[in-house]
Amino acid sequence: MSTLRCLNGAALAALALMLACAKPPTQEMAAADNAIKAAIQAGAKDYAPDDTATAETALGEAQSKVAGKDYKGAKAAALDAKAKAEAAGAAAAANMQAAQAQVQQGMEALKPQLEFLVAEAAGLKIKGADQAKADAGSLSEQWQAIVADFSGGQFLAVSQKLVEFQTRIDALRTSIEEAKKAAATPVKKRKGRR
Repeated sequence: MSTLRCLNGAALAALALMLACAKPPTQEMAAADNAIKAAIQAGAKDYAPDDTATAETALGEAQSKVAGKDYKGAKAAALDAKAKAEAAGAAAAANMQAAQAQVQQGMEALKPQLEFLVAEAAGLKIKGADQAKADAGSLSEQWQAIVADFSGGQFLAVSQKLVEFQTRIDALRTSIEEAKKAAATPVKKRKGRR
């Protein structure tokens, strides 16, 4: 019986030692948190939102497992969160590069249209051309803001602004054409009554 007590005592001591040694995976949790922050800093919230949300969910699961003292599960979830955050960062970089290329292509298509219409508006020497000239000036200012946003890496914002800009380009083109038509239409003179 004393051997059994010794074995039970030794087993309890070993179990107590194992429990005392079990600790939260703080390094893995910190690494996952830092990876998510790095992905967000790299634009993952905008360019890979689903991947970012998945990484954040995995980190939340790791935190829940730590709270439940499931440290082995927490470590696995933290490692998973880190891997998903790194994938989100890579996806964000690829998606940002694609957005940049698409926006740059759109800007290259619109710039000559803008330059042509600004020159056309400036060359109008007819009555009623003031609005077209003002619109051309306003478009030039908007273009400068778009270029600044592009230079600042705000490709999603630029993409949305280019849609509006195209609409305004089309409106200016119509305005100039109408002003030219009005100038080309001869004014009928009224015959005076005698």
